[in-house]
Amino acid sequence: MILSSTDIDPKLRFLVLHQDAQWASSRIAYTLNIPQRTIQDWISKIQQGIDITKIRPGRRCKETILEDTKTNIKRTVQRKPQTSSTRRVGVKYEVSPSSVGRTLKKKGFKYKKVVIKTELDEKQRDKRVKYCKNMLKRKGKPIDETFFADEMGIRLSEAHPLMAWMGPRKKVKI
Repeated sequence: MILSSTDIDPKLRFLVLHQDAQWASSRIAYTLNIPQRTIQDWISKIQQGIDITKIRPGRRCKETILEDTKTNIKRTVQRKPQTSSTRRVGVKYEVSPSSVGRTLKKKGFKYKKVVIKTELDEKQRDKRVKYCKNMLKRKGKPIDETFFADEMGIRLSEAHPLMAWMGPRKKVKI
């Protein structure tokens, strides 16, 4: 098996060029296409006796959300998936919307389209058929005689949500 220069770890290539070939940091940076500041940082770590090939612990960001809060976020979204946006849940638990999204993804949730399904009983079905037959018989005239009035205010975004957070192997149906 033949390895190309791109298959070898850049830190290992740096060590060979710095210690064996004794190249200058600027030449190594140019050859490896790595910022010179990074090369200088690696050189200072080698001089301090630090092994740069090993990843040291504590380099990741710390978890800021408690496990209880994560469980509460999951429970809230399971109860009301249609009305649970990341913003609303974030405000409720005092965390950022992106943190809510990350938490839900780690718990196996996915943000998907909602399945809209209309089920009518026999009485409603018969009324609709009767209405359509009347419209056909009168050639659409009743629509001109119809007046719609409503004083109730609604938010269109909540009337028919198109997307919702869904748990593993679950679909939200409306």
